[in-house]
Amino acid sequence: MKKLKFLTVFLLLLTLRPAFSQETEEVENTGKGFVIGVNFGIYFPGKYTANFYNGSESNDNKMSYVMDNYTWRNEIKNALGSFKSVEVAGLPEDMHYNPVFYPGLLMQYNFSRTFAIVFEFDYLKLKANDAVLLYIDKEDFPTNPERYEKLIPIRGVEERVYINLGVKKIVPISETMDFFGTAGLNINSTKARKNFIYVGGTEYSLIDIYGGYYQPGVSQEYAVYQGGIGWGLWGSLGASLHFGNSVLETGLDITAVQVHLNGYERITPGAGFFIRFLLNPFDMM
Repeated sequence: MKKLKFLTVFLLLLTLRPAFSQETEEVENTGKGFVIGVNFGIYFPGKYTANFYNGSESNDNKMSYVMDNYTWRNEIKNALGSFKSVEVAGLPEDMHYNPVFYPGLLMQYNFSRTFAIVFEFDYLKLKANDAVLLYIDKEDFPTNPERYEKLIPIRGVEERVYINLGVKKIVPISETMDFFGTAGLNINSTKARKNFIYVGGTEYSLIDIYGGYYQPGVSQEYAVYQGGIGWGLWGSLGASLHFGNSVLETGLDITAVQVHLNGYERITPGAGFFIRFLLNPFDMM
């Protein structure tokens, strides 16, 4: 009789074990939990703020700051072979940034298999490029004056940090593939690092770090901060592939941001492509 009871209990346990295992697996596959990731991408910034570096008289950094300085003006004249004068004939009106490769970090909390909140941190180093048109007067002999034009490079270097906070909707296509979309806010920190013209192998900075006027051996340099905190909107669309506890994502980022550069604080669109590797570290413990 005891053996029969023991056999009955044993068979009951065997019957309940598959159901218990299935329930455990369903709990484990709900998708809840923290995810961390790294991403790399290429970003195409809007060109509007690039004109902050064009040397205009309405800008913080002016071409006249360099050309009105006696020492720098003579150095530029000598570098260009001018014996009479050098004049600014034209400044760029449509400067642009080069596309930039950027790294980033991501933290994501999944509330379910299909919904998450996302915190993303990206670092960008932007470069703006164009040219200034100069008129150069040469006068080797009083009876043989010569005037010609020359383009010289003008450049700006800028650092941005993008902090994106948003929600993410995931649409499963199969067990290993999803489509997703994100939307949220962008907070950015911008700093103008350089703004200069390049003549004869020498950089001449348009940023006034000497308090108004430069004199060799006399002037003292001062720290100048140009930039600040801005805001905007951010979103992305993409697809993802699952490999165990890791995910590979690729997609398109779209931004509409206001960066804090004096005189150029209009909201400007930008876009980029990214590839991202996500990992749930808690699944590995």
